[in-house]
Amino acid sequence: MMSWEVKCRIQREMISTEYRCKQMELDGRGCISYPNQQEAAQQIIEHYKNGKYLVVLIAQPGAGKTGVVLEVTKQMTTHIDDDQCIDASNVFILSGMNDIDWNVQFKSKMLRTFQDNVYHRGAINAPIQNRIAEMTNGLCCTDECQIACGSKMKVANVLASTGLTDLAVARARNMKLLDVSATPETVAYDSENWGTNAAIVILPTGENYKGFQVMLDENRIREAPHFENYDQVLAFLNDWSQRYASLSQKKFFPIRLLPTSTTLKGWFESAFVALGWGRKHHNSTDRIGDIDLLMETAPEKHTAILIKGFWRASKRLVRKHVGGCYEEIPQKQNDTAAAQGLIARFCDNYEYEGDELNPDLRPVHYGDVKAIKSYLKWFERGCDYSLADYQSARIKSKNGRVKSTPSKVHHSVMKNMDAAAVAAAVAAAAAAAAATSYTISNDEFSTRELAHAWALENIAHPNQTPINVIETDINGNHTAKTHMSSDQHRGRDGNCEPIVPLSILRQMGNFARWHRGDGVRCVPVISSTDSTVNHYVIVYKPAWLKSATEGAAAGAAAAAAAAI
Repeated sequence: MMSWEVKCRIQREMISTEYRCKQMELDGRGCISYPNQQEAAQQIIEHYKNGKYLVVLIAQPGAGKTGVVLEVTKQMTTHIDDDQCIDASNVFILSGMNDIDWNVQFKSKMLRTFQDNVYHRGAINAPIQNRIAEMTNGLCCTDECQIACGSKMKVANVLASTGLTDLAVARARNMKLLDVSATPETVAYDSENWGTNAAIVILPTGENYKGFQVMLDENRIREAPHFENYDQVLAFLNDWSQRYASLSQKKFFPIRLLPTSTTLKGWFESAFVALGWGRKHHNSTDRIGDIDLLMETAPEKHTAILIKGFWRASKRLVRKHVGGCYEEIPQKQNDTAAAQGLIARFCDNYEYEGDELNPDLRPVHYGDVKAIKSYLKWFERGCDYSLADYQSARIKSKNGRVKSTPSKVHHSVMKNMDAAAVAAAVAAAAAAAAATSYTISNDEFSTRELAHAWALENIAHPNQTPINVIETDINGNHTAKTHMSSDQHRGRDGNCEPIVPLSILRQMGNFARWHRGDGVRCVPVISSTDSTVNHYVIVYKPAWLKSATEGAAAGAAAAAAAAI
């Protein structure tokens, strides 16, 4: 097994190469990340360096939060200092969203090295949770952290099952959390009670960002009208038709109606027919296969896309053939829903080109203007709920008074948050981890029999009889004794793990790699006195020793016997 120093060097080269290749793939159509994203990533890493366990990244829709995550993962896995560099396989990106589209889109934006560890809610199964629970020196990022974020919901359960709701355990394992959203709601609010254990980073928008404020200034976000009859719907859609009458290419128009608006839906359907529009449905039972591929090409006629249950967060839509969108306003104002709704799908970093150089030919979107302005005011006031009125299902603020439901990071969920308790608990967790982690006997034995005898005399465990890790050649054949098979190496690229001296084996760590279940193992090492022969060591947990004194004495006696 290669040393951490060598692995770090290889990892740096591989990830840096992937980064350059991804930039080349853009072929001049922008950057993999921009200065504001790189600066935000650096702030996040600096917070971790200064002892923060949780960092909440807040960015307006489409402003580039995924680019910040890419920069954070890249910088943390290519750090020049081996001690601060983290293993790329210890980076997990999760989401409370149960959305395959999110999974595909987020993976496509990340470097290849990190793509296999991107999981939406429905894919976070027990094996994945076990991997996170066993991980040290790692990063868990949760995108759209406001979704399924309640203190008793899926994401909270995942954090609890993996030990990440215990600050002492998390610090002992050197873990980090990064929560990301345009609307973090109670996650951001609850994190403010963490004191020095958490921080919030707000991504400033870039110079080419076209978000809510730009579209409001251009009068391209307008209040969604309330329709009382079919004629009003027909006139509304006809206004869109007239806006683009001078263009040869037709447009897509995403539309979301409230589930109870069956009459309104009928009026829209009739108006589509009257105007000669096409229409498609995108919902759980009638889903468009590849929406991005569809919207890459202008439709043959103006086409409405009726949305139900999709595109409420994260998803970026292809803009170039969109004429506008309509989202019916709910009876109760919800600033989060408006900020994550259809209009947000068209917020992005870009420059106007083609027909959009003419302001009168840019898309016009209809939604809840009051809610969007409320969101912008909250953002402008530092995303502080006590400084701006805000309304959503999970958090409400009015005149500085905030009411919220507990999130996955609420202080009642987290353990060992008190500074003094954390210090004591970290030490206890470290000691417990040492007692329950596998270690290697202090001495090597000249034969397996001597190694087994030491184990039987000194270890109190139901499976105290050691299981032998078999000596093989590089391909796992029993024709030589230069390699050994382990659970992590058997069958990987056809190679087994080379047998090394005890001193090197200690440096490698991860002594659990020979274990499928609990028990003692007898592992070959190259003799420290004669490199042409193998000696043997016992792998066990310190807590299994009958007594520390007895174990030490037995080790000395066994070593003396081995020397005869």
